[in-house]
Amino acid sequence: MTGAWHLQDDNAPLTGERAVALVRQRVAQGQLETWLEHDQGKRLAVVSNRIRALVLLMDEPGDAGVHAIDPAGKGRQDGYVLGNGQRDIHDNRDTLPLGRALRTVEHIVEHDCPPADVSWQIDR
Repeated sequence: MTGAWHLQDDNAPLTGERAVALVRQRVAQGQLETWLEHDQGKRLAVVSNRIRALVLLMDEPGDAGVHAIDPAGKGRQDGYVLGNGQRDIHDNRDTLPLGRALRTVEHIVEHDCPPADVSWQIDR
């Protein structure tokens, strides 16, 4: 795929490393929801509770897409705060530990596809 990933509403292209740094910075500042866009229309969302993160990948706006899962994840956690202030609770199975989520984001931004070692659930 040609084109580049960038922060939503920003045209500056991102490397995988820069995308990870941006998400980390936003999480540290309490902005727990980050949306990246690709020039070809894909969307990548990361919503964190500072410990784990929900990673969503969509082919285009409005697509239900897929989300990364942790098949061994047990229990639930809260603290996933969206940009509009909504607070969500997610099963740990539907999220990844933050470090793994960031590696997933880095791979997607660098290679325009999910890493092979991460499981995904189709939400379409």
